[in-house]
Amino acid sequence: MNSTLSPPAGPVPQTVDERLARLEGIIDQAPALLAAVTDTVDELSAHLADTGAPVDLRANGLAALAEQFTRPETTRAMARIAAQFEALESSIAALTNLPLAMAAITDVIDEAAQKLSDDGVALDQVGSRVKAAACSAAVVIGSSSFEQGPEKIGLFGLLKALRDPDVQRALGMAIRIARAVGKSINPENSTKELTRG
Repeated sequence: MNSTLSPPAGPVPQTVDERLARLEGIIDQAPALLAAVTDTVDELSAHLADTGAPVDLRANGLAALAEQFTRPETTRAMARIAAQFEALESSIAALTNLPLAMAAITDVIDEAAQKLSDDGVALDQVGSRVKAAACSAAVVIGSSSFEQGPEKIGLFGLLKALRDPDVQRALGMAIRIARAVGKSINPENSTKELTRG
């Protein structure tokens, strides 16, 4: 049944009787209209049921979802998330400046490396030595004997260890580094550096 309302024939009614007559015509067509709507809803329901999710299941799911979204704690959580979007926007704005910051940091590192190179420091050797020292330290720290803690050594144990060439080299390097660091933090040296530069 595919009946539709037909438009009023002739001029628009002006009197109450004419309007009532027109309304009666529409009411007479209502069963056909209702049947057409019912057929459409039935077809849609059958199609949805064929997909494995009947209309009542979908309607219940939508109702449960609407109930969950309208809970006060959910709306508060959504408000907090929305507030985070503002913070995220400022973070994104900061990220747009990241390339400039990275360029500035790179320039500082390049200047420091150039100064070290000009002072006679072989940076490639420094890197390989630091890597070797770090790997050796990692092997010791990662060993099972390190988990029990270092062995206790007294004065005579220390004197005995000082005869080991590896210990002597490590202490020599530690002393050289300590002297260089001490020299660099000496106020007199920093004043001399400022007056020379």
